[in-house]
Amino acid sequence: MKKSLLFLPLGLLFFGCKKDLKESDKPAVQNLNIVTTPIAFDSSDIAPLTTQLTFSTSEAVYMEVSVLGKHGTDTDISYRFDTQDRDHELTVLGLYPDYLNTVALAMINSEGNIIDLDTVQVQTKSELPENLPEITIKTAQKTAMADGLTLISNYGKGMHVPFMIDHHGDIRWYLDYSGHPELNNLFYDCGIERLQNGNMYFGNNNSSHIYEVDMRGEIVNSWPLSGYFFHHNVQDKPNGNLLVTASKSGSLHDNGNGTIEDYVVELDRNGGGIIQEWDLKESLDEYRTVMRDELNESTIDWFHGNAVIYDARDNTIIVSGRTQGLVKLDYNNNVKWILGPHKAWGTDRAGNDLNQYLLTPLDASGNRITDVEVLDGNIPHADFEWNWFQHAPELMPNGHIILFDNGDRREWDNGGKYSRAVEFNIDEEAMTVQQIWSYGQNRGTETFSFIVSDVDYLPKENHVLFAPGCIRDNTSQGRNEGRVIEVDYDTQQVLFEAQFITPPGGFVALHRAERMTIYAD
Repeated sequence: MKKSLLFLPLGLLFFGCKKDLKESDKPAVQNLNIVTTPIAFDSSDIAPLTTQLTFSTSEAVYMEVSVLGKHGTDTDISYRFDTQDRDHELTVLGLYPDYLNTVALAMINSEGNIIDLDTVQVQTKSELPENLPEITIKTAQKTAMADGLTLISNYGKGMHVPFMIDHHGDIRWYLDYSGHPELNNLFYDCGIERLQNGNMYFGNNNSSHIYEVDMRGEIVNSWPLSGYFFHHNVQDKPNGNLLVTASKSGSLHDNGNGTIEDYVVELDRNGGGIIQEWDLKESLDEYRTVMRDELNESTIDWFHGNAVIYDARDNTIIVSGRTQGLVKLDYNNNVKWILGPHKAWGTDRAGNDLNQYLLTPLDASGNRITDVEVLDGNIPHADFEWNWFQHAPELMPNGHIILFDNGDRREWDNGGKYSRAVEFNIDEEAMTVQQIWSYGQNRGTETFSFIVSDVDYLPKENHVLFAPGCIRDNTSQGRNEGRVIEVDYDTQQVLFEAQFITPPGGFVALHRAERMTIYAD
């Protein structure tokens, strides 16, 4: 950490400019000059587009900070802190790289009146981390978009570096652990997301730990996965515990070969131990090879767990296996249902027939689809298509599931090359599934990502964030790309679209993408 003092009379980075934070109709400023100490700022090597301001005021006030945007007020990033005090330690987020940033400070009294205003200027370093993608904004309708920045769990090339962009494509936050003693080889797989407490969290394949960090990248907590190896995804439950897709040391297939990526564990966030294990070899058919056959490999990746979410309605988990489908399990590792093509399902290790758990698709009128060719995934139905090599399932507020249907090997390699965001309504009593909504088929190969990728439903705006993360470039340049596309659910109008082209030698552009405010709500 680098600390500097910002002296009021002569400091290079501080000016007593009395002006409002934004062009708005805020109450008149009294200009009481209540800052009583030099302002110290604390920069971060891990999160260089942040700073921390420390100073005192002559009376207890609330503070609001605003990083003034390059492109007018709609690129300002403002935040009002909820504590009233004389001594202030303010984390400023959303600076621009290689730029003399202006940060406006508003001091607000108990009545909500601004009683003083000043500005601080912060010069950020010029170099972004190596191997970030080329970013191009294809379209951005700011007034129609969901609020916040777009968080990219960047893959690129080399060590993973997550970053946030605004609607102009400017990077406003990133974490660079290249100089960190523990995380300098960070490989977070699916990526980084926000905890309920506002901090960020991720797993690291290279250390098999789960990490909680603050917005300046400082480690708040970490938990080892003793006996297991992190792979792909970690999700927090409402009680704070963490669900993790993992591999287990010494795991063996029924044929005697080793296996990977076929466990889910629950980590006690307070105690730090593993309190629950789901061995998917016990509950599913480890000999089902219709999507990928690795049974003769010394290490078999027969399931390839890439996501897990919690369903609080009935205390169950929903697990995505890239090469099997989407599966719901209870806390005794019993299957509740399976969403995927019906072809070639056998029995679990206890001999239970898994065909009884296969969901039957419905057409748009609610009638059961009985054509075996459709059920087995050989052909699509006009109203329904199965999920193929899916990622990123999410429970919507209405109880439906939205996921990223990658479309790899669609209709057993006889279907079109396109990926979709698709919404399914599952009736667990009737054991049926109905396709409600989808986006992406008409985009074709332009947004076809055979691996990784994300989709999120944005309930406040009724929008969908569709993020194919590895769109193959078959030209001689071989630079793959990812897209983040925000669409209106009702009209399917594209409101925002950003392109991320990998650096030379890169492969995956991104795994997950989120829309969020840079300060936690």
